[in-house]
Amino acid sequence: MLILLYTVGELTSLLQRGTSYCLGLFDPALKTTREAIDKYQLLVKSRPAVFLPTLAICLNNLGTILSDLSRHEEALEVIKEATNIYRSLVSSNPDVFISDLAMCLNTLGTTYSDLSRHEEALEVTIESKDIYRSLVSSNPDVFLPDLAMSLNNLGTTFRELGQHEDALETNQEATNIYRELVTSHPDIFISDLAMSLYNLGNAFIALGQLEEALKTYNEASPIIRPLAHKYPQIFEKLLYLNLLGKKRALQALGKEKEIPSAEMMELEKLISKFS
Repeated sequence: MLILLYTVGELTSLLQRGTSYCLGLFDPALKTTREAIDKYQLLVKSRPAVFLPTLAICLNNLGTILSDLSRHEEALEVIKEATNIYRSLVSSNPDVFISDLAMCLNTLGTTYSDLSRHEEALEVTIESKDIYRSLVSSNPDVFLPDLAMSLNNLGTTFRELGQHEDALETNQEATNIYRELVTSHPDIFISDLAMSLYNLGNAFIALGQLEEALKTYNEASPIIRPLAHKYPQIFEKLLYLNLLGKKRALQALGKEKEIPSAEMMELEKLISKFS
């Protein structure tokens, strides 16, 4: 039988080496994830019920790696395949696979957005959000963070489509969820709150609600700053964008002179790095 060609240990090793992606080692992660997919595709032919779920996981992981390598067209095809697998699995076993489908739809939405296909991104991200909302009603401790993530992505998509009222409402809900999560798990969710506040500030700006935008950027800055100092490669650009948003809000309000000198110096250094 085909299953005897690969031991559990061999397949587990491939999956574990695929997690090199989490360490920023994209090339080895790409190679080992492709190897795992090739082997699971063979195994699925003989025992689809056993191996199809893991094949879908591998495909979703591959799509994420390809997206981070800016190979968005390739990522789209892979994530579409993973999504179709999860849809088939949900049709026969919804309780087990519905959350995986929501996760994959969210990934599909961000990939469509990377390709500026915002209408398609909107459709699948709304579907993801709706699934997570239903899951939160029965298991909030597990799925509330996923709902917030999906809402954040949805808000960005609304903004790209010029639907600014919808973007604001969605970003506000996401931010409120992250505030709640931070109260119980600050180390885990503080960076998500920082990003959500920045997105919310942008949503206020788009609607000309400058005072609200300024208030939001001011709340975000002291959260982002220590993250930027600790993890500059990840959060320094977010600090730059947040300070820039604050500066523009103050300029529009005719209050540019109210920018603290220390923040202005900080922004000038970041402008030289990122502009």
